[in-house]
Amino acid sequence: MHLSSGKRGERTHCGRFFKGLLGISLLAALVLLTLLLGIWQFGRMQQKEQLLAYQASQRALPVQPWDGSGQPAAGRRVALQGTPLTEQRFYLDKRTENGLLGVVEVMPWRLQRGQVVLVETGWVASATHAPLAASPWVLMAPWPRYLELGPTPPVGRVFQNVDPAKFAHWAGLPLPVAYAVSPARRDALQATAVTPARHLGYAVTWWCMSVIGCFLCLKFYRQSKGKA
Repeated sequence: MHLSSGKRGERTHCGRFFKGLLGISLLAALVLLTLLLGIWQFGRMQQKEQLLAYQASQRALPVQPWDGSGQPAAGRRVALQGTPLTEQRFYLDKRTENGLLGVVEVMPWRLQRGQVVLVETGWVASATHAPLAASPWVLMAPWPRYLELGPTPPVGRVFQNVDPAKFAHWAGLPLPVAYAVSPARRDALQATAVTPARHLGYAVTWWCMSVIGCFLCLKFYRQSKGKA
């Protein structure tokens, strides 16, 4: 009778020990995951720093006339050689400026060699505003990213996002080859980007979770070992 009770007690202790090890293993996996996420965010920070440094070096170069031959790099200041297509201008809906809700005008340009470039010219209160004045130079920019959960056809001249194919179909023009912003819109675009400092903050947060997880693993291991 005593022997049977002893065996049951031993099996109970062993069961608790292995359950503890399983819990520690799961926690260790989470520690590894948060560690890798932190490394990924740190790498993203370095990539953003390199990209911003490259764009800053491009902005420091003299303004480059562009008639459609080749394509300037993102961040380069260019003077478009061509004609603004005022009748095909459109607006991006629900964009804020200084806390006010309005739209952003996008003006297509036909370069001398025939290519079409979209230029984000500025913010206005509504799509009834007269066309904004062209800038003496524009800043080459990456195509804006967007996510649409369903079809969003334009309403009049108002679009929800910059979609080159949708614009070309709407305007009856060739597919745009590049995107640029006027000097007035440069800060607004940078404000919406995830900065290197924010990526570093994400990385530190993940690594803090890794440290906490390591302490918990050690604590649970000692508890499981003591119960065994």
